[in-house]
Amino acid sequence: MTEQAPSSPTESVRAFSASPVQLLGHRNAVPGLLREINELVIYEAIRSDGPISRADLARTTGRSKPTVSLAVRSLVDAGLINEVGIQTGRPGRSGVLFSNRGDGGSAIGVDIGGRYLRAACCDLDGNVTARIDRALAADSSLVDQVTALITAVITKHADDTGQNTRPDAVAIGSPGVVDPITGTLSMVGVLHELVGIDLGRVLSDRLDTVVIVENDVNLATLGEQAIGAAHEVANVAVISVGTGLGSGLILHGELHRGARGAAGEIDFIPFRELSADTGQIDPSTSGLLDHAQRIGRNRSSGLAEVVDTRTLFDLAAAGDVDARDVIDDAARWIAYYAASIVAVVDVSRVVLAGGIGSHPLLLEPVATHLAALLPHPPEVVQSQLGDSAVLCGALAVGRAASVEAIFSHQRNSREEARAR
Repeated sequence: MTEQAPSSPTESVRAFSASPVQLLGHRNAVPGLLREINELVIYEAIRSDGPISRADLARTTGRSKPTVSLAVRSLVDAGLINEVGIQTGRPGRSGVLFSNRGDGGSAIGVDIGGRYLRAACCDLDGNVTARIDRALAADSSLVDQVTALITAVITKHADDTGQNTRPDAVAIGSPGVVDPITGTLSMVGVLHELVGIDLGRVLSDRLDTVVIVENDVNLATLGEQAIGAAHEVANVAVISVGTGLGSGLILHGELHRGARGAAGEIDFIPFRELSADTGQIDPSTSGLLDHAQRIGRNRSSGLAEVVDTRTLFDLAAAGDVDARDVIDDAARWIAYYAASIVAVVDVSRVVLAGGIGSHPLLLEPVATHLAALLPHPPEVVQSQLGDSAVLCGALAVGRAASVEAIFSHQRNSREEARAR
């Protein structure tokens, strides 16, 4: 297997700004939950506004001074924050300033693609400390390859930072649908080995840490929300067109997965079943190339010999009329898929992502076709993260899960101490 050079977008991945209460929202009430929520709120305030004093934390979070003092002491004990100085320049008693410790934990994000595996490690500030990309090997188990890649990233992180600790959480983006009850994968495309297995449980047992598995387009959407083209947009659809076709939805600021975890599987919209005269094309890689070659044969042009999408887009950029027609056909069908989403949930922005979808030549024609289909068309923009969108989302989710895992460990330690 060969290692690939890292793509630049993940070099500046910033921390995921998930609400502390959202981090805990999926759990049942437990003793000390209010204390833990307070600690999370105060931790996030320190992370976003620090260095900051206890008095300012009380003002910004609305918590009482005793509550803030108790939470700060717990956060210091957990290694999540530390004292960084004394507040000066104000009347009255000087306050101790506290700041987040990025090295208080770490997380790993993984992108399982159709041809490549990408993995990176980040600290609790979201700073990338290690990254390795590898081509998929046909002669080795995919689960073994993912395990080996994560292990290699852990080693690289330790070598580069001197922090020889396992990650607090791992987040993995995979093609397909993750069953919300069983955790098993389905509809995984060419990665048949993953069908029917609970990848999170398998890898958690191997790595002895928290492992979260999420649909890859959902993670790309969270990546765009964290630091990309969907940042600070409450209702947005990310449409990813590459080797496959899918979408992710942010509604009211939160990822929408649907009742069975299958929200966004737009490839199952039955356009091709509606009429034999629709001229429907699949805008993902194989469908787009088939359409280009068919146009080339019908018009006796060089498109008949095109075997990769890069060549197709290069021809279109150079002004080839037939190639531009193919690109416009793809844009029209991407707009149909987008319109099917927008007509139902009325998002304000559509982000075009994926190896094909994010190409600049598609932006204007998709927006034009979409405007012709809807009375109130959304803004259409390109992905800002390119082929690193899934990995950025995985790191964002992994960082949030790492913080929660550290708090969970603290809670368990307190309960054990009380039981003794």
